[in-house]
Amino acid sequence: MIRIQPYIGENYDKFKILLIGESHYIDKNLDEKLFKDWYDPTCHIQFPEHISNQFNTTYQVNQFLNKKTSKLYAIYRFPAQCLGSVFGIPYREAFTYTSFYNYFQRPNLQKGSFKTIFRDSREDIFAAENLLTILLAIWPNLVFFLSKKAYQSYMTYATYARRNAFNVYCLVHPASAWWFKEDGKYGNKKMEKILKDFFKINCNDFLIKTEGL
Repeated sequence: MIRIQPYIGENYDKFKILLIGESHYIDKNLDEKLFKDWYDPTCHIQFPEHISNQFNTTYQVNQFLNKKTSKLYAIYRFPAQCLGSVFGIPYREAFTYTSFYNYFQRPNLQKGSFKTIFRDSREDIFAAENLLTILLAIWPNLVFFLSKKAYQSYMTYATYARRNAFNVYCLVHPASAWWFKEDGKYGNKKMEKILKDFFKINCNDFLIKTEGL
C-alpha cells in the first residue's frame, strides 16, 4: 500500500493554508492491474521514477513553481494567483505559503480527456482517514477543497468531530469556468473573501500587518 504525501511549502508555517485537489492522473497506457491492488497491504507495487513522479505531489508542484513544464496547472496556478493578489506577492511565491494534497490516494488513469475513475468503499474510507492524519500533523488554519467530489466524500466519511475541528471550505475546481464568476459563491472571489476575513488584512498593508508573525 502506498500513501501519497502532501507538498508542504517552505513558508507554510506562516499562514498554514491547505489546498486539497481530487486525484493524480497518470498515463492510461499503464496496466490497470497495478492500480487495482493499490490498497492491498500485502502488495508492494514498484514503479519506475518517470511513472512515480506523476503521482509525487511535491515533484508536480515543483514543476509548476520552477517553470519546468508548459502545462497550465490550473489547479495550482489559479489558487496561487488568488493568494498572491490577497497577500501582495508574486503568485508562485504565494504558493509556498501553502500545503497541497490530493484527496483520493490511488491515481486515476487518463489518456487525453478520458479518465478512468477507480472508486470503491476503500477509496473513500482510506482517503478520509489519511487526510485526518495529515490534518493532525500539519494543523492548517484554513482548508480549501478544490474538488466537490473530494469534499462530499470527506463530509460523508469523516466523523462530525473531525469535520468541525478545522476551518474547511469547498471551492469549485480551478479549471472550471465557475472559478472566475464574480458573484463570490464559487471560486476565486469566495477564496479571496475567506482569506481576507480570516487574516483580517487588505491588499495594501498585508506585508506590514504580517511582519513578525
